[in-house]
Amino acid sequence: MRKKSDILEEFEKARELEPDLKKLIERTFDVNEPLLPSKTLLLPYFGTRGNYDNFMKSFYIRELYLEHCFVAYNHEFIKSIGILMKANGIEDAVELCAGTGWLSHWMQKYGLKVTATDNKSWSKYKKSNNFLPLVKKQDAVKAVKANRKTKLFILSWPYMDEVATRIWKAMKPGQMLLYIGEGHGGCTASDSFFRAVEGHEKYLLGITELDDNFLRFSGIHDRPQLYRKP
Repeated sequence: MRKKSDILEEFEKARELEPDLKKLIERTFDVNEPLLPSKTLLLPYFGTRGNYDNFMKSFYIRELYLEHCFVAYNHEFIKSIGILMKANGIEDAVELCAGTGWLSHWMQKYGLKVTATDNKSWSKYKKSNNFLPLVKKQDAVKAVKANRKTKLFILSWPYMDEVATRIWKAMKPGQMLLYIGEGHGGCTASDSFFRAVEGHEKYLLGITELDDNFLRFSGIHDRPQLYRKP
C-alpha cells in the first residue's frame, strides 16, 4: 500500500508538470473571458487512465474545478446547449441549485437567456463570496413553482437527498429537466428521483451533440440527460 506521503509527493509533481492546465482553468473562471477553452485544448487532461501518473493528473484537474463547480465546461458544450434550446423552441431556461453560478454565467456569455437560482445554504460556499452576482437566492421548488411558463430547467450535480425528486414533482406536464449528474446508484440525486423519471428521458434534436461535447473526469460517470414531465 502506498504511503500518504508518497501520494502527496506524486500530486505535487502533477501540479508542477501542468502549468498550462492551470491557465486553462483560470480562463474558465474569469468573468472577463469572452469564451471558454475548447474541448480540443482540455481533452488531453480528461479520461486519462492506464498508469498512476495519469491518475494523478486527472485528480489534479478535478481539484481545480471543485473550487467553483462539479462540471467541466468547454466552448463546444455551451454551444451545444444553445443548439438544443434553439432546435426545440426553448427561448429561456432556469437553472436550479446553481451553486456559484458559472454554468449560467457562461450560458449568458454565449447569448442564452437563463436565470440562476440557489438557496445558498451549502456549507462549502454560504460563508464565502464565491457566488456570482447573477445567482438569485431562491429555494429550488419555489423557483419551479414561480416559473410555470418555463420550458426548461437545468439541474447539475444535485445532492444525494430528495431535492431532485421534489423538483420533478413540482414541474408541470410538458416542462423539461436537463439533468447533469451520475445515474442510478451514483453520487448525485436519489433512488426516488430515478424511479420518478424512468421512461421519461427524451432524445430531442441536439441532445446527442450535447453528450458528445461533455467532458468527464476520470472515474466520474456523469452525463447530461433530458427528461420531459408527462
